[in-house]
Amino acid sequence: MRKLKVYIPIWEQDPRRSQNPYVATLCEAMSEQDENIAFAYDKELLWENDCLSFDIMHVMWPHVFAYIPINTFVSRISQLKQNGVKIISTCHNITPHSKSDIEKSYYDAVYSMSDIIIHLGEFSKKMIAATYPRSKHIVIPHHIYDNLYNDIHTQEESRRFLNLPSVWKTYVLCIGSFRNKAEIALIQNLAKKLIRERVAILAPSLRMKPHLTYHWRSLLSTICWYLKKIVQPNLIVSGEYVGNHDLPYYFAASSIVLIQRIETLNSGNLPLAFRMGKAVAGPNVGNVGELLAITGNPAFDPYNIYSVEKAVKQAINAEELGKKNKEYAYNNWNVDIIAKRTLAVYRTF
Repeated sequence: MRKLKVYIPIWEQDPRRSQNPYVATLCEAMSEQDENIAFAYDKELLWENDCLSFDIMHVMWPHVFAYIPINTFVSRISQLKQNGVKIISTCHNITPHSKSDIEKSYYDAVYSMSDIIIHLGEFSKKMIAATYPRSKHIVIPHHIYDNLYNDIHTQEESRRFLNLPSVWKTYVLCIGSFRNKAEIALIQNLAKKLIRERVAILAPSLRMKPHLTYHWRSLLSTICWYLKKIVQPNLIVSGEYVGNHDLPYYFAASSIVLIQRIETLNSGNLPLAFRMGKAVAGPNVGNVGELLAITGNPAFDPYNIYSVEKAVKQAINAEELGKKNKEYAYNNWNVDIIAKRTLAVYRTF
């Protein structure tokens, strides 16, 4: 079988150095299944002559190219297509999180020029298929990183490792960045409602810890950071990015996972929570709401704090749901299954 050359442009030259392990874990699994495939990742390769020899360009996040003029980018993609390079895109987002009109134009350009658009759920497929009718639209779910996180710890040892207060009987995990003030307000308001029931929200990245210097603004920011921890004792933050080593401890220490998004299409936290055997409460929007409904996990209206509170309590009380989620994830979303389906798409050309 002929060697297949696939170009997946990302910010890092080596996907293993990325904070988002999606590309690294998926490509590792594909390489294990097919020795006749070679990947390249550096976004600057787009301008090299060697780029014309790729069989496939698979774009995950179109705004990786937003540093160059859109007309120049479109012209180069057209040149690749004229040289026989097939364009595939994965619809992680319909538009960028930044809401930038400039970055949005790259999404429209990539989707318009894609031979195939891969969706992580039926919702986005139905939503944009009519907008980009020239592309073939297929669904391949998000994998569960089962080739990355192998160490599963007990709840007791994880809470001890993270030095979590024993006063709280239940921990709700909110992992990942907070993209806007509305997401922060949602978590803060929820914490107020749950404190009497001895439920704490574990949100390590909610407020990043200021870098302390002797400048008065730095000192003031640091004081405010600690004061907020005192005012809301059941809203627990570390103020630091959570690396791959510590992440399994956070999941094991928690009873459920809460997806704190107000507006979202997909969330990698959902399949990851399933892989870790956790019940999930999340917003009834996009592919997230669709997957929660299919699997019987509680969904909420992100603009209604009472709806959020109700969904969180349902997830906490659903004793067998985490076990069912894990079984569902391994049967449907394990990385070998997703890699095999992605390879099948590549080989259609």
